[in-house]
Amino acid sequence: MTRDPLTRFLPVWLSIAIVSDGGAAAPGDTPHRFFERYCLDCHDEDSKKGAFDLEAWLAGDGANGTLIFENLITAKMPPTDEPHPSPEERRMVLGWLAGREGTGTAGSYRRLSRHEFVRSVNDLLGTDLDLTHRFPDDRGTNDFDSSLRIQLGQEMLASYFAVADELLEHAFPVDGFPAEGNWVTSKIKDSHETYRIYHRPFLEGTLFSWTRANNGNSYSFFFDGFEPPAEGRYELTFEAAKIGDFEEDVTLQVHAGKYYFADDRPQPQRLVDVVSLGSQDPGSHTVQAFLRPDENVSVHCYSPHNFRTENPQTGIYIKQLHVRGPILDGWPPGSFARVFGDLPLEASPRPSIDRPAFQSNLHKVGGSVTVS
Repeated sequence: MTRDPLTRFLPVWLSIAIVSDGGAAAPGDTPHRFFERYCLDCHDEDSKKGAFDLEAWLAGDGANGTLIFENLITAKMPPTDEPHPSPEERRMVLGWLAGREGTGTAGSYRRLSRHEFVRSVNDLLGTDLDLTHRFPDDRGTNDFDSSLRIQLGQEMLASYFAVADELLEHAFPVDGFPAEGNWVTSKIKDSHETYRIYHRPFLEGTLFSWTRANNGNSYSFFFDGFEPPAEGRYELTFEAAKIGDFEEDVTLQVHAGKYYFADDRPQPQRLVDVVSLGSQDPGSHTVQAFLRPDENVSVHCYSPHNFRTENPQTGIYIKQLHVRGPILDGWPPGSFARVFGDLPLEASPRPSIDRPAFQSNLHKVGGSVTVS
């Protein structure tokens, strides 16, 4: 049993409807006569309505007839105010067009895994935003496995569209890019009394020891005086030093996430970066973090020399935290050049906001010190 080539163009139900149409073309009719009768008045070399030259197509060898086939089978052509072919004539031409397409087989298909998709869109837009956590897990596969074992369900398909929208908004914000601000703070948010004892005021900032909660998680201390006003990438610069008469470095872990008061109400924290401190003199250490308006920056000290040391004398001294952002890779951002190429672009200077530096308690009550 041979397969009617017409069915290669259509869903099964549609091909059955055509095959069962009945009737045969009039004797002596040919596709060329059909086109001359119904099509060439509008689509010859001189007219080219719709920018389509049917004469050139008929003269071509092996030209793709999908557009003609679709217009005929959906009755979009000929127009309603022009003569229409009979069902027999239409079937004759549709069968002829289908036969011209050969006997090719459908190619295999696959979809990109969530990791591949996010990285591909980042490459296209010139962005660097990891949103793989917004997808359901590709269960039973590796991170970059995109074989036919990965199924495409409704939830996964919706995730593709949602992530694409978020990446586009990140690259080209509808309301424009937020102004860049600056914050300087050395204040730590309040925490539970059982953890407050593991850091103390020291010189111009705070000295931290290693603290681990009863549930096994390392406890982070959150900075006050800064909350991200807009989603974006922020530059975090810590003026920090190691305090302690031992050779090993101490480790400063920088986290981002929602603030919580104690370990009985934990909020998910993600590790942003790790800084190794070996100098007793405060130095600048800069990391970058993608932050959202409901998140805070927190730090955690790790050193075997001061585990749960109350009123610590050794550990990490952070003089202050300086935050700048949301920052971009340039102005206009690189995403514009990546997507629009050499298209002329007029961009006003990017606004910036100079946030006031952190005020001491003396400043807050209206006092000041003058040195003559």
